[in-house]
Amino acid sequence: MSIVLGKNKATGEFVSLKKKTLKRHICILGTSGSGKTVFCKAVVEEAVRLGIPVIIIDPQGDIASLGLPGDPTILQEKGIPPEFSEEYIKNAEVRIWTPASSKGIPLCINPLKFSEEEMDVEDIIKAVDSIAITLIRFLGYDPETDTGKAAQTYLFQFLDYYREQKSPLGDLKTLAECVENPPEQLKERSSGVIDTREIRKLAKKIRFLATGATKLIFEMGIALDIDTFLTPIEAGKTPVNIIYLNTLNKEADKHFFIATLGRQLYEWMLRHPKNDPQLIFYVDEIAPYLPPHPYNPPPKDSLQLLMKQARKYGVSNLIATQNPADIDYKAMSQANTWVLGRMMTKQDISKVHHLLKSLNPEKANEIVAQLPRLSAGEFLLICPDEFKDNVIQFNARWLVTDHKTIDEDDILDAMPEAVINYFKQKVEEQEASRKELRAEKEAELEKIVEDSAMAEEITPPSAMDEVPVDETTAMITSKITEPIASEKTNELPENNFPEKQINIYFMSTIGPGEKKQKLLIDTDQMVNNIKETVSNLFGLNPTEVHLSYNGITLDENSILEEFNIKDGDTILLIPSSRAG
Repeated sequence: MSIVLGKNKATGEFVSLKKKTLKRHICILGTSGSGKTVFCKAVVEEAVRLGIPVIIIDPQGDIASLGLPGDPTILQEKGIPPEFSEEYIKNAEVRIWTPASSKGIPLCINPLKFSEEEMDVEDIIKAVDSIAITLIRFLGYDPETDTGKAAQTYLFQFLDYYREQKSPLGDLKTLAECVENPPEQLKERSSGVIDTREIRKLAKKIRFLATGATKLIFEMGIALDIDTFLTPIEAGKTPVNIIYLNTLNKEADKHFFIATLGRQLYEWMLRHPKNDPQLIFYVDEIAPYLPPHPYNPPPKDSLQLLMKQARKYGVSNLIATQNPADIDYKAMSQANTWVLGRMMTKQDISKVHHLLKSLNPEKANEIVAQLPRLSAGEFLLICPDEFKDNVIQFNARWLVTDHKTIDEDDILDAMPEAVINYFKQKVEEQEASRKELRAEKEAELEKIVEDSAMAEEITPPSAMDEVPVDETTAMITSKITEPIASEKTNELPENNFPEKQINIYFMSTIGPGEKKQKLLIDTDQMVNNIKETVSNLFGLNPTEVHLSYNGITLDENSILEEFNIKDGDTILLIPSSRAG
């Protein structure tokens, strides 16, 4: 059994890899327009023909068209055997998952979820710690600081306690309430780790995630579950799961989503080891999620583990990027099959040259010399497992599906109606189940407060709990998840938390003319959230801007109060290229 990649440029014969070779991972490198995505989709089509399910991270919307059959006339002209298309259409069960959106199959995550089934004590501890560190990063803490370490340690103890009690927390709102009002046993465990003020701030940050538009990531739709991804609706079908990230507007949300998926996939494979390839995990344009040292975004840890260990469990990684210099070298070197497309920059070619010296030292110079001359869809294949030192130049095969970018409004048209109806019913069932669990946890929390000998000293509910749900949602939506300046005062909407607020002048010289705006800011807001607010206010792209104060670029994963900015100070908006 083999997967067909394309045709040998010299002989015209099909170029293929054995199924077992997938276990050693495939890395595809090439500049924009080199045909990387088309090649990766061809690998996915081949996997489906062999009955191997797929989970895909689609950051651009280019992969979602795997649910649309190609034109039979064009397939014939391109020399694609009819059975290729017939087998794919017969086997494929395409699901397009849309995080925090109903444009496709709505998908949410529960970052508190993990299973102890068939896991040893060491793996369980690592899993709980991974949940804690991923969550605090998303909350804006730096795990290298004392404050971040304290928050991580407290969350770890907290999550581990409820794991031992076999009492799942259910959702983030419950977590926030329990963090502020822990049971006595947990108070004893955490004594000396974190003070009361920091506990309240931690609970408030968690509440931000559970309120407004952000809560859709955690509550809307089918809960992320690897078994759900891999179980076909119709017997005999092969699930093709496409996670359409364009429905998440913030990069931080995308990173958190991928980090949670990576962790759950890692835990799943520990419980389901297999010798043969049982799953392909494809991440398109992986560079932002797996950058080199010293960068450490939330998904990096789990992606590194998957690259290093997944082959032992039958999970095959398929990764692609147009920026090889921006990927962690050690993780990338775990791939044993390399597919190289056209590259033009000296930096990228130099990075690839360094990698090739370990794979094929004798031909490394010859290979890199060819890279700038390759045409779109033309690749060099390096696979020591099958071709030893030979380098195969080939043209990627034509897709049996239509290759185009799918907009959000067209997602449902790219899926079978049976798939849409099935998961629509599942969404309703899971929403009802979440409500029941929430009610149970509220009852448990009330009992904890009532039974506590210190009940009269417990801090009363925060102002958040006293605001009507719709008002709270609007408040937090405008302040945190979709920050928009007031039309009348140009100030961020006020909140009911007794935290320090200061007036800050934001000034931008990007583009024509100088722009300056005064905003009222909570000092415990994340820099990244403030940057997005001000960038939108000035009509700038947040990804192309950094904030600078007294010549220092503000760390976007930190909160504002860490920079000792005072009332009336000025923060500059500078181009990313000038950030230092």
